[in-house]
Amino acid sequence: MNLAGAVIYVSDLDLMQRFYADCLGWTDVDHGEGYRGMASSVGLVTLVRSPDATPSAVPAPRRSATAIKLTVEVDSLAMARECFAAAGGTVESASTQWTFRGATHCDAVDPEGNVIGLIEKAADMPDL
Repeated sequence: MNLAGAVIYVSDLDLMQRFYADCLGWTDVDHGEGYRGMASSVGLVTLVRSPDATPSAVPAPRRSATAIKLTVEVDSLAMARECFAAAGGTVESASTQWTFRGATHCDAVDPEGNVIGLIEKAADMPDL
C-alpha cells in the first residue's frame, strides 16, 4: 500500500494555505468548510481547521511533541530560510543541519508552530 496523503491541523486556513503555496509550491485542489486540499508533487496534503491548533502565543511556539513530522524536499535550504521567514515561519540555522542518506536535513516551523523537516538533495542524488 502507498501513503495517500497527510493532514496538518491549523487554526487559520487562509494564512496556512498561502504559506504552503508560497514556500513549498503546493497548489489548491479542493476546499470546503473547515479544510483546504493542497497537491504536493507526491500527494495530497489537507489542511484542517482545528481549535486545538490555535497557537498559544505570537510567534507560535514550536509543536515538537507530536508523533509524526512531515518531511519535504526543497531545492535549497538557504532559499527556504528566506521564504519561510518572509511568510512568518522559520528554518533552523545552518549550524543545526545534518546529513542523512546523502542529503542535507534541517527542521522548519510554519507560522502556527508545526514542525516540518526539509531535505536538500545533493545534485547527483537520485530521487528519494
